[in-house]
Amino acid sequence: MSEQIKKRAPGRPSKQEELDRRNQILDRAVELFANHGFERVLIKDIAKACGVATSLIHHHFGKKDDLRGACRDYVIGEIRNTLNQLETTFPDDQPGDPFDQIGNVLREGLGEQTHLIRFLALTFIEGHPASKALFKEYFELFHRITKRYVAAGTIRDDLDPIWITTHTIYNQLGTAFLYEQLQGVLDEDPYDAEVSRQRTKAFTSIARNGMIKTS
Repeated sequence: MSEQIKKRAPGRPSKQEELDRRNQILDRAVELFANHGFERVLIKDIAKACGVATSLIHHHFGKKDDLRGACRDYVIGEIRNTLNQLETTFPDDQPGDPFDQIGNVLREGLGEQTHLIRFLALTFIEGHPASKALFKEYFELFHRITKRYVAAGTIRDDLDPIWITTHTIYNQLGTAFLYEQLQGVLDEDPYDAEVSRQRTKAFTSIARNGMIKTS
């Protein structure tokens, strides 16, 4: 008997097309929420950015709060994947330069998707339980990495690893939390490639050489 091929109805999108549309909506929603905040973005704004009808967004996600939750889950998943890469990048016996290693992994994991970090900052402020759990993972991971560097002699052992970890996280997330304020005083995107390069260079120099000029 010949094999039967199940055909989909004319005009009806395939499962892959449905998934692609859903992911497109998710990506654009995360970007708009990150840029403008949760309250200022409407479903119709997301639909316009995606070039779809609002009914399609309701079909995939339901209400705006449901879409917001789906965005949160997506971003947390992406950040968690990057944290897992960081965990495996630092072998206990051969830790290298902390700035190069951490920077390389973050760039590889997130690339130019800085809106993910900005969205993450919003969820931290929001205080959702999932965000609190992720921040705890984030902190504990960098605390473990810091202690590896201390043990290897790369970082001074007279400094408390807790506060080194805290300082590192301030540097990583501070731009996201103060994005709009920094944009106002810099008069340009704080995550612009050249601005990011200058910021990283300055933070790295301060960490390596200190900031106070000694006589």
